[in-house]
Amino acid sequence: MMNPYLEKNRLADVIAAITALATYKKFRVSFEELAEITSNKETEPNHWKIVVSEHPEFFRPTRNKIKKSKENDEINEEDDETNEDDDEINENDGGRTSLLLRKQLPRDFDSKHYVQLTRGKKALLRKNLSKKRYANRITRRPLAISDTLSLIETAIKLHERAIEENKNNRWWIVLGLPFVGALLGTILTNFFINGQG
Repeated sequence: MMNPYLEKNRLADVIAAITALATYKKFRVSFEELAEITSNKETEPNHWKIVVSEHPEFFRPTRNKIKKSKENDEINEEDDETNEDDDEINENDGGRTSLLLRKQLPRDFDSKHYVQLTRGKKALLRKNLSKKRYANRITRRPLAISDTLSLIETAIKLHERAIEENKNNRWWIVLGLPFVGALLGTILTNFFINGQG
């Protein structure tokens, strides 16, 4: 199996996805949104699904789950953080992705006003907004530039290591070609000597 960093333009795609997911107002986006914000082409979500799935060192693909309310059988979409066993996968959902490092941050960022919230302001918003509006508005804060650059440097180092390992895996060609040539020469010599005699 080939290292995914050896795919054509893969490093550029990984850097684009890191940059987009580190700075976008929402920490988790659909693959269609990722295609739109990285390459301005909403028609490429499958490309981004492949990039994300082949690089778990940076990204976490998720699927929306459908949770049935026990009170009135309403169906509410929730993200995968509920960890409830009775959740069903929403088959109509193309999936979403997030940056692993950003997913570790607390949900304390107001994406509408682009500010980090104190506990008091967060509690006030929770009290004043509907559950759905609160969930859509409060997210994890964007990464600091230094964190984003650190992830990009890591991607570059992993890419360089993949190239170096690929070069190192070719050592047997240098040793093997003369051996194969000598073996082939011996076989052909024996064939022609024995065939003529």
